[in-house]
Amino acid sequence: MGVNLEEYKEWLKENGYNEEINAMGVVNEILDYHMEGSEYKDVQLFPHHIIKQGNNRFEFDLVIHLIHKYEWFNKWVGVEFKETDVKKVIRQAVARREFVDYMYIATRWVHLDFEDLLLLSYEGIGWVIWNEELAKLIVPSKYCPPATSLNAMVSLHIYYMAERNAKNIVPVVVEEEVKKQLNSLDRWLLPKKERDERGR
Repeated sequence: MGVNLEEYKEWLKENGYNEEINAMGVVNEILDYHMEGSEYKDVQLFPHHIIKQGNNRFEFDLVIHLIHKYEWFNKWVGVEFKETDVKKVIRQAVARREFVDYMYIATRWVHLDFEDLLLLSYEGIGWVIWNEELAKLIVPSKYCPPATSLNAMVSLHIYYMAERNAKNIVPVVVEEEVKKQLNSLDRWLLPKKERDERGR
């Protein structure tokens, strides 16, 4: 059973983790974005919500149920909180992405590298930053309807396989690209006669 905003605020006082210090600020930023100009009439929050799929168990830090005046427009929003461990929170968000319509990570102000940004963008995951005083929506989540449980498991398996393979493939691709660039530069450092011969 879900709780309302006031009940969630009280729940946080007794059960919240360090990374949930300003969970209310994060929730308000997400709700301000998704409910502005919409016809959602109510909100239910499910803190530390667990979804079971076969032998797999996924615990969301928070799931928000946006209740529309027309039931078929109801939406589910997942949120994963972390202070600074960006790699971990992104992995968690990707693993849970398939179960909700919108997915967010909420972190302190941290730097994301290109791989992190690419993965967030590809998966349509939003990002909220927070400290003790305020929270700020940096990127909204992209709508993606939840998959069936089978598709979710397949997608998750493919992601982890791709992540593992990428660690092996990326250095090889980079090395080959560097060699190509160096060969190209070397060509222009050669005398004109040798450049013409290589160009044939």
